[in-house]
Amino acid sequence: MEENKKVTIAYFAVGSAIKFDKKKLLRSDGTSEYFSTIRLLLRNPNVGRILLLSKSDWRRISESQRKEIDPEGKIFDPYTVFPELHNRPKPNSLEERRRYYMRYYEILRDSGVEADFGVGFTSQGWSTTALPGYLNTLKPPYKPVKCLDMTLFYASEVIYYLNMTNLKWWMLATDPRYVRPSMRYRDITNLPQKVLGQQDFDIEWFGVSELKRDACLENEGDYITRNIVSRYSGIEKMNLIDGGVLDVTKAEKPHQFTIVSMQLSPPTAKEDLRFNILKEYVLDKDPNQEARIFGKWSEFFKEGRPQFKGYIATEDLDKTFAETRYTLVLPTAAGWVTSKYAEMLQLGVVPFLHPDYDTQFHIVPEDHPLRVKDAEDFYKKMEYFDAHPDKRIKFVQHLQELLISDAYTGKFMLDLINKSLDEVGLPKMLKADGDALYPKKDKQIEPKPKATSLF
Repeated sequence: MEENKKVTIAYFAVGSAIKFDKKKLLRSDGTSEYFSTIRLLLRNPNVGRILLLSKSDWRRISESQRKEIDPEGKIFDPYTVFPELHNRPKPNSLEERRRYYMRYYEILRDSGVEADFGVGFTSQGWSTTALPGYLNTLKPPYKPVKCLDMTLFYASEVIYYLNMTNLKWWMLATDPRYVRPSMRYRDITNLPQKVLGQQDFDIEWFGVSELKRDACLENEGDYITRNIVSRYSGIEKMNLIDGGVLDVTKAEKPHQFTIVSMQLSPPTAKEDLRFNILKEYVLDKDPNQEARIFGKWSEFFKEGRPQFKGYIATEDLDKTFAETRYTLVLPTAAGWVTSKYAEMLQLGVVPFLHPDYDTQFHIVPEDHPLRVKDAEDFYKKMEYFDAHPDKRIKFVQHLQELLISDAYTGKFMLDLINKSLDEVGLPKMLKADGDALYPKKDKQIEPKPKATSLF
């Protein structure tokens, strides 16, 4: 790229709002990942502007907060610049709802702000149809489609903008619920160049062949299936950016095992896949009942099992695991890599991997000692390291250097975006060394007050 060229990046979460208020950031809903990534981009010297396509709390946080996040004033927030965008349509008027998202594109078009490329997350608010009143239903009598209010307010404007600009963009997929081998988000014509995700698979994307009013008939070519790819990219490490790493040689870790795991089944269920794993690997192997399991579970599963400690607040997670030696990383979906192993290594915890976790072996090879074959193997490894604490410390240090040393600096994310741009013939636009990075630092954990309850 040209020396000192400034680029504009369109940044968004399709179906969700972006939060800047640090008190409201959560690891569980993606908001912490949105925040850490945009902060990394804001401090990159080659980024001149970030076009914030999604709704956010940017205009509601204090001026001092905005200055701390964006000291050079790079964020362009349409909802702050153009207050008329806050006018909402009447609930029962399809025509007003259609004008709602079309007006957004028109205002941005007339503003003269153009992005060089886009980076967007997928989330729960993006549904099958996002442009109410534009397409028709797929079945007779072919009435104009509607959509959920959540989709209208958090996805429609972004989808229409992407369609009308044909902007090259990349989808960051951190949740297997929102990106699948078969996708039917049918009113987007401008698909992502690639899904940068946490597993390798091919995607068949069903949708309109072109954006035209009243499209409805599959057999007349209104709809087609296109193919794109989802590729493992290491983005599960986003929460570590600027987070530092705990010095395991100085950490006191009185607790052998802790895990955060939520019930998968409905509250009234008597069977749960995740409970079955916990029973096999933890509950049946814990005669002294010293293991700690945090998360929401029904009384049916908790009864007689004091290892279930209940809900733990986000602000207590780091403090709790900083005192823990081992955990077991469970699969969210078969083969899918999660952020858990990286977050645990950041806190000096040995994150043993369940056999069904990362079955494509992106993190470590199939025969790596971090992987456990079964419950017996899991406990043998914990007992071995407890008998040889110096080897546990060296093992953690090795894994920290091997797996997450590029995470807390943010370099892995900048390299990923540059590589993605290069693959489609665009110049590498982001500086990925020197002052573009966060410096390596030690993670600081505030001591937990003795009076504080985690329950």
